[in-house]
Amino acid sequence: QDKVNDLQGELDKTEQAKAYAEIRVRDLEAQLEQHQREASIALADAEAKAHGILEEKRVEVEVLKGELAIQKQRAEMALSDARKKISSLEDQLAQSKKEV
Repeated sequence: QDKVNDLQGELDKTEQAKAYAEIRVRDLEAQLEQHQREASIALADAEAKAHGILEEKRVEVEVLKGELAIQKQRAEMALSDARKKISSLEDQLAQSKKEV
């Protein structure tokens, strides 16, 4: 009878331990799912921020390209004006030499 009681006691303890372990497993699974959801949200947020930064940089690049195109056009106009001035001064110099 004592042996039966001991075995019954062991069985009860084992079943309690099993029930506790099952509850703990479910709790850990729920925590894991929560962490995975949070990680997914964080990743999506990071991707959105990265995309936003990338778009900002693309806009900045386009603005810089526009500014550089304007500067290039101005430099080309200044160069053209300088060439015309040089040509005019060379013509004047040649005319002056003929007169002398």
